[in-house]
Amino acid sequence: TRTESSVESAVYKRQFIYSSNKFEVSGVVILLLTLDVFLPVPSSVVGTGSGLLLGWQLGFLSTFVGLMLGSLLGFSVGHLFRQTFFHRYFSDHEFRHVSYDLANYGFLVLLLLRGVPVLAEMSVLAAGFHRYSTTRFVLAMILANTVLAAIHAYLGQSASASESDYFFALFFLLIPVLGYAFRLYWVRLK
Repeated sequence: TRTESSVESAVYKRQFIYSSNKFEVSGVVILLLTLDVFLPVPSSVVGTGSGLLLGWQLGFLSTFVGLMLGSLLGFSVGHLFRQTFFHRYFSDHEFRHVSYDLANYGFLVLLLLRGVPVLAEMSVLAAGFHRYSTTRFVLAMILANTVLAAIHAYLGQSASASESDYFFALFFLLIPVLGYAFRLYWVRLK
């Protein structure tokens, strides 16, 4: 019956969660979030999943380290390969908008775009591309990534405690949807 199936599913999920090697999962989370700058990795799913599988503390730490490494990698690539990517990126309409916002609002743009898929990666590349202050960049990333990692890890842990697939699905979409809504609002203000 349906009830027996859902109970079996919950038991299977619990066994999977508690049997996984926490440090291996942590390493995969860090690797995926680091490569998120160049690969289409859904960071909200990875971050929330880390809270689900690793608990709040290790999930937060893994997510934070992965987000920071990805931010620093994107900034470095934008900085080092500026001439190589100039025509490719600067011809992109959205990249020009992010560049304009970064030039005018700097720190605030880095903070607010960090939770928005695609624009988060684009903003760190643009910061390096435009030679944004490394100190201010790192400070913005520490603040934004701390908040994101804490939210994702908390939502993942909460989903684990509730044993609800719907809860997990709802909350891993929360940050990207709010981020896109903010971005649309921001564009309309101009």
